Amino acid sequence: HSRDPERKNPTEHEYFHPNPLLRFYYRHRFALDTLLLGGTGLIFTNIIDGFRFGHRTKSIRRALYFDLTAIVTTHTLITLALIPHGLVGQFYLLFFIWERITGGILQFRAHIEHDSLEPSGQNYYEIQMSASRNIMTSEIVSRYFNRLTFHSMHHAFPKIPFYNLAEAHRRIKELTRSHLPEQPGYLAATLYALKHKNYYIIREDDKIESVEWLDSA
Repeated sequence: HSRDPERKNPTEHEYFHPNPLLRFYYRHRFALDTLLLGGTGLIFTNIIDGFRFGHRTKSIRRALYFDLTAIVTTHTLITLALIPHGLVGQFYLLFFIWERITGGILQFRAHIEHDSLEPSGQNYYEIQMSASRNIMTSEIVSRYFNRLTFHSMHHAFPKIPFYNLAEAHRRIKELTRSHLPEQPGYLAATLYALKHKNYYIIREDDKIESVEWLDSA
């Protein structure tokens, strides 16, 4: 679980990090990611994770290099096209506003779907389904997020296409008759997270340890 690239719960080393700035970040990651780092933070996190896990498979390295090349090329072409019209400043102001809004929403969604969950189970699938939260939201919101609101299905069965995640979620619940982490909407999930103050840190042996957030912050 500590090697999960979508992990939000801190490891024991991160939670008690000797660097006070990093320690502050890991202990207040939800607020900092959502309100401050936003989309830019997501991009840099993906780049860091790409280099971190790139040695495991060529597909990760290819995706990383492709994304970096595409980002640089796209922004270079847009900038060159706008320079003659004197619109570079306006474009990047609009881009900054859009990045703040969409980046904050995506960071919020990522935390709500992973924060403060205690992974458990006897196999890979049970652990993945218990380590991510499903949000039973409206059809519009679910489609906006490409059905990733059925997040435990996305984690346990990453090859299922997004348009089949809802059906996979229904079938798994019928098949296993097990409880999957769920909340009836993002507002309810947020209120639940604020009400339940327990936070989980991951020890170096990958076991989960519950700590009281306010007492340890």
